Amino acid sequence: MNSVAHPCDRAEPFSVAVVDRVRAALAHRALTIDREIGLLLPCNVVVRADGPDVCLVQALDPQTMVEATVRSDLKPVADEAGTRLRKALAGLAA
Repeated sequence: MNSVAHPCDRAEPFSVAVVDRVRAALAHRALTIDREIGLLLPCNVVVRADGPDVCLVQALDPQTMVEATVRSDLKPVADEAGTRLRKALAGLAA
């Protein structure tokens, strides 16, 4: 799992948001390789309070698709998704 802490204003102690962010081209590539991969697509990002002034942003490592299915042909898709995800999380941390 990838995560980054980010300051947030007036966060409720147990507030959680699940953001569904599907990159259609990556999802299509993965589904073309394995039609049953849908549940493992790395498209959910969780944002939750981690204290009064901190939000934690979390996302599952896209390599989980490869590991769970033992499908090495999914690795290029997971690699691209991982690169995009790390870049997005790094932007939050900056």
